[in-house]
Amino acid sequence: MKAKTNKKPATLPVYFAPEQIAETLAVKVETVRTWMRQGKIKGTKVGHIWRIAEPDFYAFINKQGEEGHG
Repeated sequence: MKAKTNKKPATLPVYFAPEQIAETLAVKVETVRTWMRQGKIKGTKVGHIWRIAEPDFYAFINKQGEEGHG
């Protein structure tokens, strides 16, 4: 008989398209792409398309909030 394990299923990372980030922040997609080129927000190339990982998006938001209150 097999013993039960309490392992949780692996969760896949969440990625956003630059278009989703632009819509969320009410900016142009080109602005998001510029931020990625400048290193302000980390992007990852998946195949031939760019994506922004959820933790990188939140890190960007938090940093913007800190800079805005300085």
